[in-house]
Amino acid sequence: MKAYNSIAAQGENISAVGPVIRDVRTATTAPFIRIGWFGTRRIFPDAEPVIAADFLISSGMLCSIETFQPVGLMREELFIDHVDTDWFLRAGAAGYNAWGVRDATMHHSLGEEVRSYSIFKGRLMYMHKPFRYYYTFRNSINLYRKKYATAKWISGDIVRLCKILVVILFNKNRYECYKMIVIGLLHGLIGRSGRYRGESN
Repeated sequence: MKAYNSIAAQGENISAVGPVIRDVRTATTAPFIRIGWFGTRRIFPDAEPVIAADFLISSGMLCSIETFQPVGLMREELFIDHVDTDWFLRAGAAGYNAWGVRDATMHHSLGEEVRSYSIFKGRLMYMHKPFRYYYTFRNSINLYRKKYATAKWISGDIVRLCKILVVILFNKNRYECYKMIVIGLLHGLIGRSGRYRGESN
């Protein structure tokens, strides 16, 4: 709240402020994200007390209810993945910016399993259950059609999805994961949303 009020006092339109996310399993700190062409810029909290970001994890974020008037509510039909991405894209299009707060920390767990691969320069990669990849790919296709989804974000997200396809090669449930990705892509192309009816867990 202190950071929010300080930023607001400078005349900034704030979509939300969010804490530093620390993984409870690895004790590593997740970076804040800025959109880049064909990738993202990862900014780790350092000297600056607040860091401009394009997206925040919705868990633990703080925003004013007044922000929902120009930006709108989060889209329930996306169901799990990209709910926060969609909202921050809309907020950015409406002229609202997100900020990460260095001195606020939230202990959290992302994914079912964490691994590190040399091909990605030792970056930690988060493994999910197969059904999660359905939502990841379906909702990406869903968002690519939106007017507020910028070409820069789309280019970076496509690169992210390609990396996921490679990482899944090391997943013990790789075949089921790829099956769910194909279904997700097909459902995304036909505009399906909501909960996947074939979800078993």
